[in-house]
Amino acid sequence: MNVESVTAEAGGFVLQTSQGCLEARNVVLATGGAFQVPFTPELAADLPESLHQIHSMAYRNAAQLPAGGVLVVGSGQSGTQIAEDLMLEGRQVHLALGKAPRYSRFYRGKDMLDWLDELGRDGRISGISLGRDKLTSPYVTGRDGGRDIDLYDFADRGMQLYGRIAKISAAAVYFEPTVNFSLENADAFNRGFKGMVDAYVADRNIDAPREAPSVARAPLAEPELLDFAAAGVTSVIWATGLKQDCSWVDSAALDEAGQIRHLDGATEIPGLYYFRTSGLLGSGANWFDPTPIDAGRIAEQIAANSTLTARQDCG
Repeated sequence: MNVESVTAEAGGFVLQTSQGCLEARNVVLATGGAFQVPFTPELAADLPESLHQIHSMAYRNAAQLPAGGVLVVGSGQSGTQIAEDLMLEGRQVHLALGKAPRYSRFYRGKDMLDWLDELGRDGRISGISLGRDKLTSPYVTGRDGGRDIDLYDFADRGMQLYGRIAKISAAAVYFEPTVNFSLENADAFNRGFKGMVDAYVADRNIDAPREAPSVARAPLAEPELLDFAAAGVTSVIWATGLKQDCSWVDSAALDEAGQIRHLDGATEIPGLYYFRTSGLLGSGANWFDPTPIDAGRIAEQIAANSTLTARQDCG
């Protein structure tokens, strides 16, 4: 059954579906597959037509791109993994950093995924929530069995890092001086994650090996522009994420960007709830199961209401 629309009416909701009409007093939107519309910023239209540009969702390998350098915009999981893939294929890569945080793939003798699962089950994961619904997924990789993504190392190996895009002209891209801010922000998030693990290990008296302190890195350059011709750039990959298609939801529940507006799962329409597929750690929250946390909050809010018997004769 496909739900085509959800509309608030007096005392409840009417749902138009592929199998008829349903009515309910409460509705929980738990549409995990809805984050599927590639998002490309409007300034992409300012790029010259001579440049080949695709969204990261369409990227498969370096062979699909014309020969030459590549500008990757966005430093979340997709952007950093694509940038590394292109670098390993011998391409000159230019990576424009965003606000994405990072994790250490392994820490204190365990895979980060295992720690996330344990912390989530222990109710500790909320301590690292940083604007969770708007947080870019932390960058890490499963390549070679799983390891860190080290952007400082990428820079040492010839990848050029840039800040956020300020504007685009026919000949170049201009950047804000935010390279080092982005790198420090990512490291700070990782330190917070490690701190949660350390506290959990101490509280539970877990025998876990300690990690050597990280070494401070020297600040990187802050390039102001990237001249397409001078750098030999022929392609741009927009690793700028996906957005949710909420056009089927009552417009009163949406914000100016067409996304669901909510607070801890409750929308501005009484009885309509949003189960965050992104959980507490941003869009990478499919790494651990957020169901007990988020479902519990929503269940508490609707416990006093009873769902009407669904029927297919909406009148």
